[in-house]
Amino acid sequence: MKQAKHKLIRDNEALILKREGKLPKVKILTPDDFKTCLYRLLKESVLKLEPDFDNSTLADILEIIYSFARLNNTSVYQLDKLREERVEIYGSYNKRLELLRVSNRNSR
Repeated sequence: MKQAKHKLIRDNEALILKREGKLPKVKILTPDDFKTCLYRLLKESVLKLEPDFDNSTLADILEIIYSFARLNNTSVYQLDKLREERVEIYGSYNKRLELLRVSNRNSR
């Protein structure tokens, strides 16, 4: 039975399917199509986090983020360096703060 999936797969998944006796048909995406598929996969992966928060989903999201970085000619090292710089300026999310409102100093 043929099933069309039309989904982004990792580099080794076609080989894994072949080893399982399946016949995957794949194509190499253009950079624009790849970016579109990455966005879709990121959204799907983030939605999976809410009901079933686990580290494997976090690792999948991180791999998607790294793929976006490579599309932008940025290494994982450069991306993490930028993240560290932003943490120095803005901090992290460790304090779990939620901004409720911002008022001008002159208004009450």
